[in-house]
Order: sequence, then structure tokens, then C-alpha cells
Amino acid sequence: MPTRVQWTKERINELHTFLTRWKKGDGYKRGAMEAAAKHFNVTRQTIYNTLKEYPKPIVRESAKSGLIPQYIEDFMSESIVQDFVKSKERVTKGSGYISVGVKAWKILGKKHPLNWSEQDFELLWGHENFRDPETGLISNNNAVALRQWMKHLKFYDAVESDRFTTRGLKRQVGRKLTHWIKTEDEFKAVIDEIEYPDTLIMFNTGIQCGSRHSSIKRTTPQDISYATNSIMMHEPKVKQQIERVFLKETLDLLRLYTIDQGFKGSDRIFPRSLTTINEDLRQAGLKAGITFDLTTHVAMKHTFVSFASNHGVSLEVVSKQTGTDPSTLMQFYAGISKGKIRHELLGEKYEEPDFHETMRRLQAYVAQRYQQIKGRKHNKAKKAAASKQFQKRVIPWKAMQGVVDSPKSNPARVSSFKEALQLHSEGLTDAEVRHKMGWRE
Repeated sequence: MPTRVQWTKERINELHTFLTRWKKGDGYKRGAMEAAAKHFNVTRQTIYNTLKEYPKPIVRESAKSGLIPQYIEDFMSESIVQDFVKSKERVTKGSGYISVGVKAWKILGKKHPLNWSEQDFELLWGHENFRDPETGLISNNNAVALRQWMKHLKFYDAVESDRFTTRGLKRQVGRKLTHWIKTEDEFKAVIDEIEYPDTLIMFNTGIQCGSRHSSIKRTTPQDISYATNSIMMHEPKVKQQIERVFLKETLDLLRLYTIDQGFKGSDRIFPRSLTTINEDLRQAGLKAGITFDLTTHVAMKHTFVSFASNHGVSLEVVSKQTGTDPSTLMQFYAGISKGKIRHELLGEKYEEPDFHETMRRLQAYVAQRYQQIKGRKHNKAKKAAASKQFQKRVIPWKAMQGVVDSPKSNPARVSSFKEALQLHSEGLTDAEVRHKMGWRE
């Protein structure tokens, strides 16, 4: 009987994920054990023993035993819900409809589904937990699921009304994202306003690699190699292990953060949820005068892809660092090589500093901010207040006027802001301007 390896279930499952690309029939290709031993910083014999004891990924206890959380059990026990489940047994997305129903039930304070009203569905339709971060509207899948619940509860007139239409909810295929952090001053303004150390360090790491939140949140101290200035990250969306490189100063600060926060071994160094991190970044962007919604995707992935591409980094390297195919980058990211294109085709000057120069200058700024906030802990009450403030936020008109007045501003952005400023001067409220411009509330 092999010696039990004192690894967490998550780590054992990561081992199986890592070895997926080494699969060959019922076994593994030559060199698999050596590669795994190097990646997990253990001996090959430890890998052999672990695979012998855990030949398959560990199934979560709840899934293995058939147990489900009590709150879901309570919801599923209602006859109206059981009828809905039965009616959707043959529907491919039936389980998705159920999960949306559970989420809606929780949002409505566990109100009995038979007592749900049209007003409740209006609240759910606009709730941030059902929102698509790219469109700013309810996501198409959530909308379809809520409409199924409305039909089941016999709100037929509401389903047919324009209030609950799914028209215009799908993301446009090939729609280019136009918002990202474009200047060193904007970076500094955001850094100054970040409230919590984990958000700051995640942001600083993310803008150098373009990681998705689902990837960077899995980072543990043992994934970081200070000898090679790199971090091995798993990208679940593309099911790849990616070795991402960073400035030495960045990893030095990351090491200090893990020590200060007490993270060791296989601890995840960014344990907070996407919702809370996004709220931190939104608030930082709002206070910094950023006029678009600063989520992890915009602040990290989209900013890295576009900023790096316009500061001397080749598309090939951007693709390798992010783990995203070059054709996808070209299709969805408007900032790709825009400066280089204008330089090569129009002869315009291209004097942007190299990407690493800007990032290196920012490190001292990040380190200074980290020292100011490193002792702060996330407070749920403060988060709720911040969320309320965000929902009622005002448009930063001064910052917008500054963009219009700057000769370096993007012409399309200037045109949009001029139109908004004109509406504001006519006496429209911020909410009315947002509605007219089609901006996210």
C-alpha cells in the first residue's frame, strides 16, 4: 500500500488535469511522470504513488453521496418546482433552468414560487447576478430560463410583453471590445483607488498576463517560480496549463503579499469570489474617473491584450501569454496593434514606450499603494454600501470633458462623449443620459 500523499483534493484533481495532455491509451506518454514531478515540485515516485492511490480525479463528496445543500433541498421539495422539473425532463437545458430558479428564489428572500409576482420578475430581470458583464443587460440564457419559469407560473401576458423580451440580448458575433485602460496615468488613478490588497495584487498580476479571473484565482504559492519569474496557471476555458512570465519586481511584491496574508503551499492566494473582486474594481474605476465598467475581464485581459499589443509586444507573444488563439484576439479586441497599423500605413509617429518599461515604472507605484492598504480586510457591510453607491453612481462629467479636450483622445470616444455632454447640458439626468446613449446603468 503506497504512502498517502498529504495533498488536498483540489491538488490531486489538478494533477489529473495536468496529465490529460500526456494520455496515451490507458496509460501515459514517456516523460509524463518527470514533467508532473517538475511541475508539482515533488519526486517521480510521489507522482507514481499518488496515481496508484488516486487513479481518477476525486469526486466531490456531495456528488459522490448524492447529497445536496439543504437550501436546494427545501426549494426542490415544493410541488410547483417538482412539476416544473418534470415538465423539463426532456429539455437539454433543464438543469440550467432549475439553477436559475434556485438563484431567483434566494434573491427573492426564499419567497414561495407560487407567490412570485410580475414585479419580482422585473427585479430579477435587472438584478446584477443575472447580468451579462459585456452587454450590461440580463444574459440571454438567464432571460430564457426566467421566461420558462414565468410560463410555468402562468404569467403569459408578461412573457409576451416588451418588458421580458429576449431580443437584443445575445452578444454580437465578432463585436470588438473598445474599452481598456489606455495610459499610464489611468493605471495610476485606478491603483490609487483600489481598496483591498488581494484586488490590488490580482490587478497588478493580471495586467501583465491577461489572465481570466477563473485562471488567476487558482494561483497558489507553489505555482510561483521565483527562479524563472513565472507562474504556472491553469486556464479552465481552454483546458491548458500556461506558464506566464512576469517582471521580477512583480513577483517580489507577490511573495511579500503571500507572506503578509499567511498563504502557504496549496492555499489559493485569491480566495474571494468574482462578484466581490469585480465590485472592488468597479468602485476603483468609478472613483478614478474611468467612464466604463471596470470588471476583471476589462481591467486584466482586455487591457493586457490591447495595451501590450500597442507597446511593442507581438501578437504571437500576446497569444502565448494569454492562452488565446491569435484569430480570436484579432476578432474581438479592437486595440490590437492599432498604433503600429497607423504608423506603418499612415506614417504617423509611433513613440510608445515598450510594454515592460511602463509596467516596471508602475511597480513602485503598486508597492506604495500595497503598503497603505495591506492590513485591510474585506467587509461585507461596506461592500453592500459600495454596491448601492455604484447603482446610483453619477457620470464623471469633468473627466469626460477632459477626454474631449485632449488632442490624444480616440476620435470615436470624443464624438460619443460630446454627444453625452450635450445631453447633460440640456438638463437631462445621468440616468436619462445613460438611457439615451445606451450605456450600462
